[in-house]
Amino acid sequence: MQRDDRIAMVTRVCELALQGEGPEVQGAVLVDLVSMYFAGHHPAMREEMIEFFISGMRRLIGVNEQILFERHGGMPEGWSKQ
Repeated sequence: MQRDDRIAMVTRVCELALQGEGPEVQGAVLVDLVSMYFAGHHPAMREEMIEFFISGMRRLIGVNEQILFERHGGMPEGWSKQ
């Protein structure tokens, strides 16, 4: 699946469903969704898959931050990396 296709799917499925919800609700929904994904992996593979997942997530944070801010009119005032 191409990156543009993945972005379109995330927008269609997740972003629209979570829009307007607070960070606590968004986080809880995403934790539940991700845990369902890992529950489908054999227990012997889970730790390896979790590490792979987290590594991929970390690589995409900066890219998605840039996309998010471009879509919403720029970086919020006071936003900076610590």
